[in-house]
Amino acid sequence: MGEVLAVVPARKMLLARRHQHAKLLVQHAAHQVEHGVEVATPIVADIVMRAASAVWRFARWTAAELRREMPRLARVVAAEIHERNLQRAAPNTGRSHRVANEYRAASTNSRSVEAGTSARP
Repeated sequence: MGEVLAVVPARKMLLARRHQHAKLLVQHAAHQVEHGVEVATPIVADIVMRAASAVWRFARWTAAELRREMPRLARVVAAEIHERNLQRAAPNTGRSHRVANEYRAASTNSRSVEAGTSARP
């Protein structure tokens, strides 16, 4: 009965003394975790460094490609815009979006639709 520290009837709980072997198990588990971290840290660090290096190489390659291709792409886009501005085949192509709309006064049965007036009789 020397193992029992307290009895709590309201909570239906029995508090017992800890054994020393539990402390040794916890210490052993902590040592294994510490050893695992020591082993895993260089591996994880190597993976992170390789990934960062790959991302950096990709960013440098992308910048070089853009630097090389942007003048050509800008010329192609400018030529396409120029050609579309010269077209007048359909009202929704070419420069039609820049031309001011032509509004004609609509009148039906002697009713005029103007700004500020109502079209109702």
